[in-house]
Amino acid sequence: MSRRFTWFQYKETEVLDVEALNNTRRAGRSVLFFNRVPKVGSQTFMELLRRLSMRNGFSFNRDRVQRVETIRLAPIEQLQLARMVSSYSEPSVYIKHVCFTNFTE
Repeated sequence: MSRRFTWFQYKETEVLDVEALNNTRRAGRSVLFFNRVPKVGSQTFMELLRRLSMRNGFSFNRDRVQRVETIRLAPIEQLQLARMVSSYSEPSVYIKHVCFTNFTE
């Protein structure tokens, strides 16, 4: 049985299916893509993942340090990022400060 919740937006009601929104189980790959966001402890979480990768034998990958960080990617940049992340050996993790990346197109 799928859980449902109601999302209120602009005085309209739309019912979202939580099970349909969570596509992690359908990925079929053991690659974690962590799109870190500011002010939520992402630096600490990144360090935790790095240490866990050494201890548990998975690959730790992160975006290179940049002066100016582009967090909204154009569709072609999303495609390039999705291809790069998908090319990592399993199991692995990739961390990048980015708003959204479409892995289905």
